[in-house]
Amino acid sequence: DAAAPRRRRLPIVLISVGVLLVALFIVAAIVSVPYDELVPGQAQAVSQLITVPPAKGHRLQGQVLLTDVGLIENLKLIALLPAWLDNDATLVKTAALTGNLPETEFNEQGTVDMAESQLTAKSVALRQLGYSVPEHDAGATVYGILPGTPGYRVLKVGDVITSVDGVATSDPTILQSVTRTHQPGQTITLRVGSIAHPTPGHDVTLRLASIRAQNKTEPLIGIENMGTQPVYDFPFPIKINSDQIGGPSAGLAWTLGIINTLSAGHLTGGLTIAASGTIRP
Repeated sequence: DAAAPRRRRLPIVLISVGVLLVALFIVAAIVSVPYDELVPGQAQAVSQLITVPPAKGHRLQGQVLLTDVGLIENLKLIALLPAWLDNDATLVKTAALTGNLPETEFNEQGTVDMAESQLTAKSVALRQLGYSVPEHDAGATVYGILPGTPGYRVLKVGDVITSVDGVATSDPTILQSVTRTHQPGQTITLRVGSIAHPTPGHDVTLRLASIRAQNKTEPLIGIENMGTQPVYDFPFPIKINSDQIGGPSAGLAWTLGIINTLSAGHLTGGLTIAASGTIRP
């Protein structure tokens, strides 16, 4: 008789352990950890992603492959151990990968890098093949915006500011100079376009904040980082489908792929070439 109660408590213990394990599983599946996982990506032919006018294209001999890296963001606690044990994966701290940027802004910067790499690849490839590709500076491209500033509410990464109150701002230096002709608290109107289409753009208004610099108060939009946005006059259209890939390192593959497509397809000597790397003008 004395042993009977212990036998009856055994199912209760098992049920309690089971409930605890289920609860831990649910928590592990919900809770995020400050790590991202880098995994092998793809190696796909860029010829499938590049479109030129039919009269300009050629039957390809060999291929140029675009290589990329897969990124798993917002890693959950339950996936941490499998990722750590996977020899083909790399765990990186999210802050180290994004430079302490919010992941949304980090991804936006990747989209901007991709768009700029495509424009540069088109211009470099066409010039390499002897085409004339004139260019001019169209505006100041926004790469980062300080939270809590006037610009943070109306601008986004990838915007191209082409004028302030009707005054053209073809590069960041001019944008800063024109902005300094205003006083903190004044309302200004920015003409804003995109990297692919800087003009005609649309207007946004904001009230300038203030910042103390060199013992004086200056007007502040809140743009943390800018670059000069070129516009190219291409002799004919070339379309590139980025296939949801971000970052600048596809630039070399785009350039080689365009050259291969437009030059009778003999660039690789009939071989399959995998490429990774940025391209600059």
